[in-house]
Amino acid sequence: MSIPIELIELVEKYEGFRAQAYQDITGIWTCGYGFTGPDITADTSMTLIEARTELSSRLELIWSAITQKAHSTLSQNELIALSDFAYNLGLNALFTSHLWALLQLSEKQAASEQFPLWCHAGGKQVQGLLIRRLAEQKIFMTE
Repeated sequence: MSIPIELIELVEKYEGFRAQAYQDITGIWTCGYGFTGPDITADTSMTLIEARTELSSRLELIWSAITQKAHSTLSQNELIALSDFAYNLGLNALFTSHLWALLQLSEKQAASEQFPLWCHAGGKQVQGLLIRRLAEQKIFMTE
């Protein structure tokens, strides 16, 4: 499977690359392009090439999961926006969201209005997340 370069560039833009692990705003160890999980610890480091390879693998899994679970065919831009959303927040967050429920009812406009609501971390609104959600919303609504 080949995911669009636009998706990779979108994630790279908003995640940024960090070769050394750091704790994100909520204290979660993070490395590369926002990678988290049990394998990411304070000692984790990676090269740009390793991070890009891992990013492509993760995005392919997300893209595939979304296309398989959708009740209707999604446009490339819808998939890009939803994949970036799921990359940042997790597939579970997407699939259990009101955004997803509305989309499955073919309520695209109402679904798009949900993006900006997902801009909190650690119980606080984060400007960077709001900017990212608005970018996803714009892509989602672009024909």
